[in-house]
Amino acid sequence: MAVSTPACDSSCVRTRAPFTFAAASWWLLAAAVATGLTSWGRCSQQDEPRETSAAGRGLAVYSGTPAESEFIEFDAIGSPAGPSTDDPNQLTGEVYFERRKPTERGVSKASDLVPARRVLLEVRDRQDRVVATTQADDAGRFELVRPPRAHSLTARSAVTSEGTSDGFELAVVMDRRGTASHEWGVELREKGPVRLVIPDEGRPFRPRVAGAFHILDTMLAGALAARRWNRKSKKVPRVVAYWAPGASHKGSHFRPTAQGCLLEIASSSAEQRKHSDSDEHDEAVVLHEFAHCLMHAWSNYRSRGSVHRVDARVDSATAWEEGRATFFAAAALGVPKYEDTLGLEPWGTRSVHLDLETPSADSDISERTVSEQTVARVLWDLADGRDGIPDADHDGVALGASKVLSAMFTKRHESGRHESERHESGHRDSSLSAYLRLLLQNGIVNQTKLARVARVNNLPPNFGSEHGK
Repeated sequence: MAVSTPACDSSCVRTRAPFTFAAASWWLLAAAVATGLTSWGRCSQQDEPRETSAAGRGLAVYSGTPAESEFIEFDAIGSPAGPSTDDPNQLTGEVYFERRKPTERGVSKASDLVPARRVLLEVRDRQDRVVATTQADDAGRFELVRPPRAHSLTARSAVTSEGTSDGFELAVVMDRRGTASHEWGVELREKGPVRLVIPDEGRPFRPRVAGAFHILDTMLAGALAARRWNRKSKKVPRVVAYWAPGASHKGSHFRPTAQGCLLEIASSSAEQRKHSDSDEHDEAVVLHEFAHCLMHAWSNYRSRGSVHRVDARVDSATAWEEGRATFFAAAALGVPKYEDTLGLEPWGTRSVHLDLETPSADSDISERTVSEQTVARVLWDLADGRDGIPDADHDGVALGASKVLSAMFTKRHESGRHESERHESGHRDSSLSAYLRLLLQNGIVNQTKLARVARVNNLPPNFGSEHGK
């Protein structure tokens, strides 16, 4: 839907042009000087910002909600670092964001610095026009020829297909339309390396931009894992995440779009942060939703969708889709656990803590009803011991994530249905038991090893076999 905006005069500050992967990719491909880009958004009726010194001041444009825009002036964080060069014709440096981690009392109060891998970087002139673009590498470093009119460097929460050989298209945006990515910038010195640190502070006039970059980096981790374990060379779908501090939506979820997938990641305002559920720093939650996108793109996604506890027995289709997404999240992180926090340390709590190496406590499990945690634990035990997935319980089965995931995407019927989407009744459905039968039928695992996995997870020894009911 088009956005109607009042005409801006010299007293207004405009937001940036709409973000599109095509536009970003064109910039990286052409590396040309841009002029006259169309601005969008609401004018902020306030005085024009004053000029700032080149000694470490910067400008950033940020929207707390799709309906609000404001000009932010900030102090650049940190001292110069990065690749050392005094060549005034070269622009080099490093980009980091502040990351928080889950604790028993909510997301950690302390933060650490993490490289902002593969993020889109824009060099702008004094009129805030883009004059050059590049992307950071996997260490957050960058290097390019310094444009003559270079005045500031801005990091945007996007990874474009032209900036990586993997062809990933990932972004975190401030509105559901996906028209504006988050950004953070700093004014440039005449020479020397740049160190750009994206903050995660909730103080007034210091927006929590780092949350967007943490979501982006987590999605990148999921995309890299998917590419690494993808034996069918399937293209990772285009994924856009909507997240903005203070946005009204609650709970994280995903929905397919014509171009790929949209994730909506739970957020909260600075005032609510101590006690509310905000998922930008819950990597397992973000990867769980990212996994849903992969499963939807690469196989027949059959979940009916519901709100449930991870240990609650639900219908087989819901348990299967939620469980394999939880397994993928844990595998991509390389740890056998799934955590979801609520609030900020020390006022918060850990609302979900699932250890995939702890046997399930489910009872009276049947082919038709099983819990998400049981699905995730069985898949973990099938995969652990290979592909960088640790095996703490030494269950004796080590297929690796590659084999476990590839089997999910194998088509065995002319109708295109996956074997794990057919019950004996002939109804299309997804289930753990049908998937295990697929592994047996294709010789990926034998009955002895499958019975061992069933035993460590307190399942009937014949669960998933041709005779297991």
